[in-house]
Amino acid sequence: MFLFQLNYDVDKTNILNIHLMRAPVGKRLKLGVRLEFFGELDCPGLRKGGTLKKFAKFVTYNCRPEELPAKIVVDLTVLDIGEKVLIRDLDIDKDLLDSDEYMPVCKIVKGSGKRFSGWSEYAKRKYGKDKPRKTTANASQRATEILKTRAVSLK
Repeated sequence: MFLFQLNYDVDKTNILNIHLMRAPVGKRLKLGVRLEFFGELDCPGLRKGGTLKKFAKFVTYNCRPEELPAKIVVDLTVLDIGEKVLIRDLDIDKDLLDSDEYMPVCKIVKGSGKRFSGWSEYAKRKYGKDKPRKTTANASQRATEILKTRAVSLK
């Protein structure tokens, strides 16, 4: 028996249910093996300000369950900006592979490396400052002001 599928809640923190599968002995199955990305802190392309773009989360295998690897490690420590990793570049058994060998797994693209830098630049140009964040206190104050104005207008 092995893990077939995990379902998470909306926050992706709690497991809702687990699907297990009993594999028939000796029968070939088509299953996905998850990719684990390793070396993001040591990647030269990311250190230069690039952004990691992931194209695949798993690779499909067609094999017997005992031949199925638990995970596939993608080494990012050698990638520079503009370079990509294809499935054929991974250290896996190509005979059992059911995915296309030329499918891209990930790529280091030119970028700022900051997650929300685009918004801050846009906000500075449009508003002359960073976007104000709405807090619960501001929202409750605004709701109180609206109720007061409506109460005055009803009198």
